[in-house]
Amino acid sequence: MPGASQAVFLRATIRLPPMSPSSLPLRIGVVVAMAGLDAAAQNPPAPEVPESLEPMLVHGSRAADPLDLASPAVTGSRLDIPVVDVLASVFRLDRAAFEARGLRTAQEAVDAIVGFTSAQSPGNGATFSARGFTGDDVSQLWDGIRLINPAMGARPLDTFNLQVVEVIKGPASVLHGEGAVGAVVNFISKVPNPERFEADVLASYGSWNTARLGVGVGGPVAETGLSFRADVSRASTDTFRRQSGEELLNVSAALRYDVSEDFRVTLHADALHDDFEAYFGVPLVNGQPDPRLTRSNFNVSDNVMKSETYWLRLRAEWTPSETVTLRNLTYGSLANRDWRNAEGYAFDPAAGTVTLRDLGIVEHEQNLVGNRFEAAFEKELGRFENRLAAGADVKRTDFFRLADFPSGAVAVDAFHPQRPSYLQASGAAGPSQRGADYEILQAAPFVEDQFAVLPDLKLVGGLRYDHIENEVFNRDNGATFSKSFDPVSYRAGVVWNATKEGAFYGQYSTSANSPRSFVNLGGAAFRGYGFSLEESRQFEFGYKQTAWDGRVEATLAYFNIEKDRIRTFRQGNERVGVEAGEQLAQGVEVEAVIRPVDGLSLGVNASVLSAELDHPGFADDGARPSNVPQQTAGGFISYRLPFGLEVGADYRYVGDRLGNDPSGPRFEMDDYALLGAYASYQWRNATLTVRGRNLSDERYLAWAEDDYGNQALVGAPASVEVELRLRF
Repeated sequence: MPGASQAVFLRATIRLPPMSPSSLPLRIGVVVAMAGLDAAAQNPPAPEVPESLEPMLVHGSRAADPLDLASPAVTGSRLDIPVVDVLASVFRLDRAAFEARGLRTAQEAVDAIVGFTSAQSPGNGATFSARGFTGDDVSQLWDGIRLINPAMGARPLDTFNLQVVEVIKGPASVLHGEGAVGAVVNFISKVPNPERFEADVLASYGSWNTARLGVGVGGPVAETGLSFRADVSRASTDTFRRQSGEELLNVSAALRYDVSEDFRVTLHADALHDDFEAYFGVPLVNGQPDPRLTRSNFNVSDNVMKSETYWLRLRAEWTPSETVTLRNLTYGSLANRDWRNAEGYAFDPAAGTVTLRDLGIVEHEQNLVGNRFEAAFEKELGRFENRLAAGADVKRTDFFRLADFPSGAVAVDAFHPQRPSYLQASGAAGPSQRGADYEILQAAPFVEDQFAVLPDLKLVGGLRYDHIENEVFNRDNGATFSKSFDPVSYRAGVVWNATKEGAFYGQYSTSANSPRSFVNLGGAAFRGYGFSLEESRQFEFGYKQTAWDGRVEATLAYFNIEKDRIRTFRQGNERVGVEAGEQLAQGVEVEAVIRPVDGLSLGVNASVLSAELDHPGFADDGARPSNVPQQTAGGFISYRLPFGLEVGADYRYVGDRLGNDPSGPRFEMDDYALLGAYASYQWRNATLTVRGRNLSDERYLAWAEDDYGNQALVGAPASVEVELRLRF
């Protein structure tokens, strides 16, 4: 269906481990969480003091709440209001959803949200497509904090260390600053539970020597007011490609101190490490891969793609009265990222060779420090209920970037490649440049308000002013470039609670973003190209509803987004040129979940959109952006039998997409469909799961690498895994 991007997800799951299921944006999934403590026998003499009772394991299940419409929105609003009252499309996935759907990485979790597709692009550790926009137009947050280069700075994460993935669709600069156009994705790490002790163990093994191991523990510390949480996970795989491998190591810890009933502080620390045999896809001929090459990796033998990231965050929350809450977040991050690769490949079928080209070395050193303060007020103004949040975010980013791409190319046997080293292929022992230093200062006051004109009719609005100072120093020639920006973003609309558990909403929102990440604009700046921030606008109308005593939940949204001041051509691999056009996207997203009987969950969601570039007089006028599917669809069903056995299946369809830069020759990536199934059995604290993915062994292209011409990433074939989870 031309011009549509549809994402349907049928999903349902019923589960036991603690944690209430989560709102499953894309696939509409459901997870039934069952609360359980510990299996234990009670001492014969029943103690008189309730606190002395030993914990008792409770088996059973309760209705899942996959859309979490009643849960507070963390990313979609600062007003502590439920998702149903948020003036936007908001979706949440929690730990129960990760486990039920077999979502191993944060990227897989986001793919399970309506309208999203993604790739583990080598240049960008995790990159997404949503509502017709890709790359840096989909902002990524770590516990609500945005890095200056989201697509390149975001790295693969193991969901074992995450508590929630929450998404807000459409422009959201009013909440999270410059950069959000298609969506904002927030990865939230696990937090201490001050009420009870928890322990989790995960071990899994599957195809291509794929292994995951995770251990987590947390809970209160005696009567001190302290509680903690610590999680370690490691994942590795040889992948389905020859001469490839991946490794993730995530370590997270948090310490919470409840100073009083009204005041608490929490210290979070994270260390993230990834190391990959970099894979930039396979070369295409006439837009199609040679079947003999789909499991090949043509990168140089000593290729590098790795990163280390460290986070430290101190949160404080004080509620001096029932109507006032004060919050402060102080944060810092250190990150190092390295690449050394042959990034482009050209296949010559007649000669049977693949030429390795686009050889390059890239290094990043990134330091971030910042502080965000906000105050929330809930108080009636006369006879009218009113919620108000206001605050300011100040941060500084120091960034070193070295990018060196020497000329050089080498041909290898396409079918039995003897991969050369980087030195052999490029002729360069090391980088010939010294790089550039970036200093980016940002200060942003913001305000958000919800005013109840009538008990069921609320006016909602938000306003944010960002002052951004960007300075670049070229170490090679001593040149300095500086420029400041002062975008203003806002959102306004109405929420009407037409029923007790349902609401209509309509909103208009704006956003601002750089034509490329600020730290990738150095070359264009030094060559004298002026640039300003791009501007985005969105109309969105929708409806959210819970019915049949919670057995049915549904959301519906229509959106229309325009982004203008975009660049139209490349020069030296920089998006530069005149402000000569717009990018347009409009569509509909819908999802629903039904639990007709206990133990059975069914769900469906869909996103249908059309997206195009409006550049009169340019070659890409009317073109569809790359990696934007016209249709996606999917489904999920699960059923839990009374004796601890759960079975389920899922289906996902992604429509055709276009590759290559829209201003040049395009190729089409065919649509594909993936079928998965699982069976799990729980006995006491242990759950054993066998899961199959892509059971039809579909062969497909997952993502186009536009920067390197006719090249695309190949999707994974059929696989199977066995997983054991223990929870105490």
